Amino acid sequence: MDNDKEKRVEFFIALRDKIDEISDLVDKYEYRKKFVSAFIFGISQDIEEGDKQMNIQAITGMTVIDEDELDAVLAHLYNQYAPDEQDSTDINFWLNFGDPGQA
Repeated sequence: MDNDKEKRVEFFIALRDKIDEISDLVDKYEYRKKFVSAFIFGISQDIEEGDKQMNIQAITGMTVIDEDELDAVLAHLYNQYAPDEQDSTDINFWLNFGDPGQA
């Protein structure tokens, strides 16, 4: 196995361990039934000439109970990408997640 591939494997194993730690934290605080998540952690690959899209090696996951919750999560993610003058450094931004009128 080449050095970069070996390094990526180690990286993804370490990421998986951190994701497991988050899961343990959810259980510790007894939020499993209320927990919502969506994640993608990965490494983008070099784009070759002629490629139509970026190739990403990634770990992904989602925890939602229904399509409405999925819509709220996706809307929140979109707002993170293109916030309308929202200050994500303000703790109230994060605490308002899921409030009426908020995604």
